[in-house]
Amino acid sequence: FYQLGGVPTGKIVRILSQETGVPLTDQQVEGITVAKEEHFLDLLHTVTAIEPVRAIAERFRGKLPQAVATGGYRETITRTLRY
Repeated sequence: FYQLGGVPTGKIVRILSQETGVPLTDQQVEGITVAKEEHFLDLLHTVTAIEPVRAIAERFRGKLPQAVATGGYRETITRTLRY
């Protein structure tokens, strides 16, 4: 699970497809990816901040440049950061 942290959903689907021997078309990979992202957004209200990370970001807000590095989609990440 943790080895795939930060890996885009579509790539994870392809990796799991190969590992399990379940062939998927590009269209199926895209459908699974969209479904997963939609489900995540439906559950977004349950996401909680990782407190030590949030505290560091708050401490250095406006003092040091900050960025978010992720394998996620911009819309998903933008909405997540609002919480």
